[in-house]
Amino acid sequence: MEKKGPVSWMANHCVTANLLMMVFLLGGFIYATKIKKEVFPDFATDTVRIDVSYPGASPSEVEQGIILAIEEAVSGIEEIDDIKSYALEGHAKIFIDMREGEDLQKLANDVRTQVDRIVSFPGDAEKPVISAMSHKRYVVSIALYGDLDETTLRQWGEYLRDKLLEEPEIPRWNYRESVIMR
Repeated sequence: MEKKGPVSWMANHCVTANLLMMVFLLGGFIYATKIKKEVFPDFATDTVRIDVSYPGASPSEVEQGIILAIEEAVSGIEEIDDIKSYALEGHAKIFIDMREGEDLQKLANDVRTQVDRIVSFPGDAEKPVISAMSHKRYVVSIALYGDLDETTLRQWGEYLRDKLLEEPEIPRWNYRESVIMR
């Protein structure tokens, strides 16, 4: 009785099986060098948020009167990667995601300029509130310790902070200082 199937075929054609294995291994090595490797992967982009209150309006009125006007006004800004809008009862929320490598403050200013130009908002709608939300993570924490007084430890800490800020590979530094005395 002869068995049929992929495993049986591979057992009877060992040259083909070995060639196929070599193709898979070679492809794996080639693509392993192209895979993006990160210790802390990017999980969120910087965002400009627009909140507009429109008391008493239904979600469809919010969409027609506010969201569509804002989306049309900001659609020409180059730094924008994605726009997400939410029409709620009496409120509009628009989240504008920034393209990677762009300046968040410039995007926020451009959005503010375009939104301020809109004259077609309903009369009951309140003034839009525009805020920039930066998603940064703390990457390093440094503790200084020694048999020195607090002033000397603080000076060394400030020296180390300044040296790190001079490094071009560190684009932003979210500085938080804590001093613990023993």
